[in-house]
Amino acid sequence: MLDYSSSSKAGNLFQEWGFRDNPFSHNELPSNSDGDRLLIGRDEEVSLLLRRLSTPPSVVTLEATAGMGKSSLVNVALYRYMRLRAKQGIGPLLIPCKKKFELYPGTITEDWIRKFYVSLAETLVAERAFLEELGYKIAEMSRIDDFLNVIEKVGRTVAVSAAAYGRTPSPTSNLYSESGFYRDVEAALKTIFPEQKSGGVVCIIENLELVEFFEDARRKLEQLRDEVLNMRGVRWVISGAIGLLYGLVATPRLGRVLDPPLRLKPIPLKEAADVLRSREEVFKEENDFYLPLTPDMMPELFELMHGNIGAVLRSVEDYCKWIDSNGHHPKEPRRKYAYFKKWLMEKSLVHLDEIQRWIDNPGTWKVFEEISLSGGRGYMKLLTGKKGRGAVEDAYSYTDPNESHRRMRIVNELKNLDLVKQVYERGDSKGALLEVTPKGWLVMYAKRSVVPSKQPSNAPPDKS
Repeated sequence: MLDYSSSSKAGNLFQEWGFRDNPFSHNELPSNSDGDRLLIGRDEEVSLLLRRLSTPPSVVTLEATAGMGKSSLVNVALYRYMRLRAKQGIGPLLIPCKKKFELYPGTITEDWIRKFYVSLAETLVAERAFLEELGYKIAEMSRIDDFLNVIEKVGRTVAVSAAAYGRTPSPTSNLYSESGFYRDVEAALKTIFPEQKSGGVVCIIENLELVEFFEDARRKLEQLRDEVLNMRGVRWVISGAIGLLYGLVATPRLGRVLDPPLRLKPIPLKEAADVLRSREEVFKEENDFYLPLTPDMMPELFELMHGNIGAVLRSVEDYCKWIDSNGHHPKEPRRKYAYFKKWLMEKSLVHLDEIQRWIDNPGTWKVFEEISLSGGRGYMKLLTGKKGRGAVEDAYSYTDPNESHRRMRIVNELKNLDLVKQVYERGDSKGALLEVTPKGWLVMYAKRSVVPSKQPSNAPPDKS
C-alpha cells in the first residue's frame, strides 16, 4: 500500500490518497452515470417525481430543509428517465433544460422571461441532432440558432440581450423582434410536443426561499403563471424550503397550477454508510486508496447534521484536511474513529468558545435550544405568537410588546452569529421560518457533550 503519510503536501490531497478528484464535493449531483451511482436512499422519491412529471399539467413542487439534495434528486431522476425511455421507447419525452432558474427580491419579470426563452432556445439547439434522430423537423430552428449566435457575439448581459431583442428586421439584418423570437420558440415546442401528454422541456426554479418573503414569492409566481407556467411543451419543477410551497399551493390562483409538494426527508440512517461507499467506488483510481474514516462512521455525522448531506460532505472534507495537516494517517478502524471524535470535539469546541464570548444571556441560549429541539428533529422553527406544531411557544408575544422585541433581538443575535438562518418570512402574523445552521449543530453538540474546561489536549488519541 502507498505510504500516504509521507506525501509532500504539494499536490492534490485526494489524488495522493488514490482518488481522481475530491470525493466529497458538495456540489449538486450531475445528470449522468456518476450522479446516478452517488444518489443514495432516494429511489422512492425518484419514482414519485417522475410519476408527477409524466402526469400533466400541474407544476411539480419539492420542499425540504437546506442540504437535503433537492437539485440532485431532479438531476438524477431525469437521467434515469432518459435512459429508461431510450431503452424502452415509450413514455413522454422529457428534455432537461440547460439552465436552472432562481427568483430574487429584485427580479424583474420581463427580464426573467427573456432569459427563460433564451435558455429554452439553447436547449433545443443543443438537442437538435437528437431531435432530428427522432424524426422532428423544426422549421424555426435555423432562425433560433442564428439569433443565439448573435447574442453570443455581443454578450450575455441583460441590457445587451434586451437591446438585441428589440431590434426590428432590416434588409441587412438577420435579427427579428422579441415577439418573433418568442413565437418561434413556442412553435418549435409545439412541433416536438403537440399534446400535453407528449412531454416537454423540464425547467427548474430552485431555492424559491431566496425571494425571502412569502407574499413576494406568491406575487412572482402568479405573474409567471399565465406567461410560462402553463406553456405547452414545458414541464416545471419548483423547489423551496419546508412550508413555503405548501403555503403557496393553498392560495387560490396558484393552487390551480401547483401540485402539493413532495417533501424530502433525511435519508434513512441505515443507508448513510452507503453514501461513503458510493463515493469511494465512483472516485477511486485504484483499489489501493486511503481515507481516514470508515462507512460505519457516517450515520453519526448524518444524525448530528440532521440529514443535511451537504453539511455532512463538507464535514468529511474538513476532517480529511485536518488529518493531513496534522500528519495523522490512522489505518485501523478503531484509530480512525478515535481521531474522528477528537476532530469533531475540537471543531465543536472552537465554535462554542467563539459563541460564548458573545452570548452572556441565558435567555439567548434558551431560545436557541428551543429552535434546535422544535418539531421533533430540531431543524426548523416557525416563530409565532401562537402555540402549535413546530412553533416556539410565545416567541413573539403580541400581548406584550416588550417580550416580542426581546425575542426578536435574540433571534437577530443568533442569526448574526450564524447559529440559525432565516429561510423566509411570512408577510402576516405567522412569523419567520428559521433553520439551525451546521455551525449551530456543532455548537449544540459541544454544549451537550462537555464543558469548555475539558477541552482535549493536542496529544493524539490514546492507543490503548
